[in-house]
Order: sequence, then C-alpha cells, then structure tokens
Amino acid sequence: MISMYCKYSKKAFLLFILSFTIFLLAIVLSGCIEETKKEINASEQENITNYGQISPQKTHVALSIETDKKEYSSNENAKINVIAISSASIPNVKVKIWGIETYTRNYIQDERIVNLKIGDNRIEFNTKMPYCTSGCGGVYPGAYLIHATLEAQGNEIAQAKTEILLLNK
Repeated sequence: MISMYCKYSKKAFLLFILSFTIFLLAIVLSGCIEETKKEINASEQENITNYGQISPQKTHVALSIETDKKEYSSNENAKINVIAISSASIPNVKVKIWGIETYTRNYIQDERIVNLKIGDNRIEFNTKMPYCTSGCGGVYPGAYLIHATLEAQGNEIAQAKTEILLLNK
C-alpha cells in the first residue's frame, strides 16, 4: 500500500514541476513579444503580395518529350509533345524544341510561350521531317536527337531530349 502511494506522489510531483516550468517559460517569453507598426515600402508589399508563389529558380519541373513514332520517313509529318510536370504555376514560359542537327543547322526548330499550371502540361508541336537522302541535298538517314527546354524569366528551368530514327523511304 505504501509503495502505491509513493508511485502516485512521484508522478504528481513530476506533473507539478512540468506545469510550473511551462508557466515560468510562458511568463519569460511573453516579454519577448511586442507589437510593432511599420510602414511597408513598395518592394516589401510586392514580396507580401507574391508570398506563396514559387520563383522559377525554386520550382521543380520534370520535362520529357514524346513523339508519335520512333521512326520517321523522309518528309513525314511528326507530332512532338513536350510534357512538363510543374510544382507551381509559372506564366510566360518559353518552350523551345530543336533537333536533327547537321553541320549547318537544326532541321526541327520551333518555340512558343505558354503558361504552366501546377501538374501536367502538354505542349504539342507539329512539324515535318526533313528530306532524307544518301547525302545530296538532304539529311543522311540515321539516329537524331530532339531537344526541348523551358525558360522562365530568361533562365532555363528544365531540359529533355529523345532520340528518333530517320529512314530513307
């Protein structure tokens, strides 16, 4: 009977000490809080207004490229989809694609401005494959890369590439 009494009194004592410590901590910390009134300049107001928006530098965007086929014949129409999965809404994003690069130029080259929303964004490009020959006046058959980049506020925020095969047909 005595051991039970001691067990409960130790528990009660520890609970009292904990409560008293929290009470003292609250009194000490209450002196650290004071109300301040400050005039907010335009720059600070803009930061407050944009609070919660993620800057492109801190935004995570996963980028990939899908083509309707992996092999294309000479002069064939192609559908190239750039898929951007974004963690934030980003306005005025430049989406650029290019590829089938030879010594003198890129035979595929296009760009457009889009507004990315949070989640999946699919940007479709329709283009025509170049004339493919054994070298005279066209592009050699073979494997070529298609590239895509996203730029926001002049900064590249994502890039991707995929390979296609250009056939001599």
